[in-house]
Amino acid sequence: MSGAAVGNNLSAFNILRQFHGGKPKEQLLRAYDRRDFGTQGERWQHWQRVLAGAASGEGEPEAFDAAQLATHLDELDRALDIACGRGVRVHAYWTVSHPVILPRAVDQAQLKLALWDFLARWRTRCPGGLSYWDFAHPNAITFEALRQGDAATSRYFRADGHPRPSAGQLMTATMFDRSFLPTPLRDLSTDLMRLERPQAQAWIAEREARWRGVWAPGARETLLQDLEASSQHAKP
Repeated sequence: MSGAAVGNNLSAFNILRQFHGGKPKEQLLRAYDRRDFGTQGERWQHWQRVLAGAASGEGEPEAFDAAQLATHLDELDRALDIACGRGVRVHAYWTVSHPVILPRAVDQAQLKLALWDFLARWRTRCPGGLSYWDFAHPNAITFEALRQGDAATSRYFRADGHPRPSAGQLMTATMFDRSFLPTPLRDLSTDLMRLERPQAQAWIAEREARWRGVWAPGARETLLQDLEASSQHAKP
C-alpha cells in the first residue's frame, strides 16, 4: 500500500478503462508501439534489394575474441546452475533484430557456435532439459516488410526497435512446439541442442551468410513463403 504501489495501480486501472472504452493498445502501452521502417527509406530499400538477391555489402565476420566472451559467461553459468539444479527446463535463445533498425548486420557465426559449445557442457546437468534457439538471422520476423509492396509499418518491432509482444508470440510458439499461424513457418528457428556440433555450425553459418546476401539453394524462396504465411499476423 505504498504511494508508488497505489500510483501504479491507478495508472493500470486508467489504462484498462481507456482500453475497454475502445482506445487501441498501441496508444496506451509502449510495448504495442510500431516501428515505421519508412522513416529509414534508403536502408529499407537496400534490404529489399538484398531479399531480391543482391549482395548486402555489410556484415562481414569480425574478429572473435573467445577470451573476452569467457569473461561474460559467469552470470549465465550461475543462472544455469540455479535453474538446472531445481529441475527447470531452460530455453536459451537469440532474440530478433531487424536490419533496418541495426546500424550494421554483423556476422555472429563464431559467437553463436561458441555459445553452443558452452551450453553443450550443461546438457547432462539439466535434468529438466536445455534448448538453444537462434532467431537472430534473416527470417519472417527479422525481414518483415521487405517484400516489394509490403507496408513499412512493423508488426513485430516497437518504435524504439525492441520486439513487440507479437514477435514473442511466434518465438514462444516455436520453442514450445505449438501451432500458431494457419500456415506454419518453415524457417524461423530450430533447437540447436538437438544437432551435433558440425550440423549446428553449418545451420548457423548458412543463416549468418544471408546478412551478406549469400543464400543457400531454396533459402530465399522459403523465406518469401514464410513472409507470406505471417503477413496477416498482428497486422496494423
